[in-house]
Amino acid sequence: MKVLHIFSSKAFAGLERHVEELSFEQSKNNNVLVVGPKKFKNKFRANYHSLDNLGYRFSPFKSSKLEEIFLNYIPDVVNTHGTKPAVLLKKFKNRNFKWVATVHNNKKNVYAYEKADSVIAVSKLAVTNFNKQHKNIYHELNWVDETRFSKYAKKNGEYFCFIGRLEPQKNLETLIKIWKSVEEKLVIVGEGSQEEGLKNLVADLDIAKKIKFIPYTDNVGNILCHSKGQIFCSLKEGSPKSFFESLYCEVPVIATPVGAFPELLDNEFISSDLSYDSIEKVIIHWTARPKELLKKQKDLISSIKKNHIIKKASERILKIYES
Repeated sequence: MKVLHIFSSKAFAGLERHVEELSFEQSKNNNVLVVGPKKFKNKFRANYHSLDNLGYRFSPFKSSKLEEIFLNYIPDVVNTHGTKPAVLLKKFKNRNFKWVATVHNNKKNVYAYEKADSVIAVSKLAVTNFNKQHKNIYHELNWVDETRFSKYAKKNGEYFCFIGRLEPQKNLETLIKIWKSVEEKLVIVGEGSQEEGLKNLVADLDIAKKIKFIPYTDNVGNILCHSKGQIFCSLKEGSPKSFFESLYCEVPVIATPVGAFPELLDNEFISSDLSYDSIEKVIIHWTARPKELLKKQKDLISSIKKNHIIKKASERILKIYES
């Protein structure tokens, strides 16, 4: 099968690693090409064609460039990731391939996906607004590329952590403010537009001894192996890879009721809503009970290791392509 993946991003984060890992796994038994920004080419193991500025506006230049790729590559399936390439692909009237659109978080406006043959949603909440569209909608949670953790060994817990982008939707200001009342250390791993402001907040609250910032690293195993748990205070999510990687590495999770979290975590590990008081309550409770937290999520950890690995996920997605 000839598979073409298309994405457009400014930063290399969860969606981009999703595409990278999936395209490489599929390339082991299929002909795969990825189209994306030039700056990410060196991060991909599958065949890669650089194409910048795939924005929302449909321009003749971008259209002709994509059409040229379609004509030269002749894909059986085009898998778009995110809204920008979906908007662009929607404009193509004559296509000789199956279009599968992956939706990575909840979309209020789903017009971009109207002409896709199938939609893959990374969480049930991601397809909330697709009910009126009569098409094949598949639910496929994220996964773990276990080759990233081949030498992983869990060690004694020293801190709690957050691994991800330092952006408003991650609600890290709330996490930091709550941490003033927590008697544990916190390691925040990542980069983003809020980095400076978050560091200033830590200084203002005089809790620098309890909170450490570390730049994003590909070797998250080095962070997780010493972690007692990972905390997500997100206001909006899809199916974050760091959530699955955390559990795969036997690091339990505390989260908010967004994205894929409610699908896998029991209610006792999720805040009842997105209010400060609710989030504070669940964090204060479980950070004081790390051993109990791990014990209660053992079955979930086993399920992640069995069902949410890249090989099995790739096989399920290839069946969607073929359906």
